[in-house]
Amino acid sequence: MDDNSEFTSQNLYGTWEKSQFNPELQLFNVNAFIFKEDGTFEIRGSYRQQDVQIDLGYYSLSTGNYVLNGNKLIFSNLTYFILPPDSDQIYVLLEELIELVPEEGNEMNSFQVEISTNSGKNELTIDYGPCAPNELCLGPQTFYKVRR
Repeated sequence: MDDNSEFTSQNLYGTWEKSQFNPELQLFNVNAFIFKEDGTFEIRGSYRQQDVQIDLGYYSLSTGNYVLNGNKLIFSNLTYFILPPDSDQIYVLLEELIELVPEEGNEMNSFQVEISTNSGKNELTIDYGPCAPNELCLGPQTFYKVRR
């Protein structure tokens, strides 16, 4: 993995996905990063039927801007969308997600990750960095390029 010598914004553009089958729901939970050439991105959380490449619905969406600086990926101007609080559904249409307004003083408006890729530039590993004690954190996650 770790062949970053020629990883550029051009390599980043497109859709990267990571999916996991949920046997209880009989659906795939899909996390997708969509990097656009204009420096904007979307992170989508959705559910998908097995063997179908169409999302049934969404449970989260984050949007904003990104900058690639070497192996550092900096996200900023973040806006978050989530399921309506009174919803008993696990997913809704994308336009039915509601904007999450952070509490005063708790604005998570930017964050930075380290990225690495394989030699074919079709796998992207995102490392969220070290985790403070007793925090719920993500370890490195690998996403696969599905669309340019």
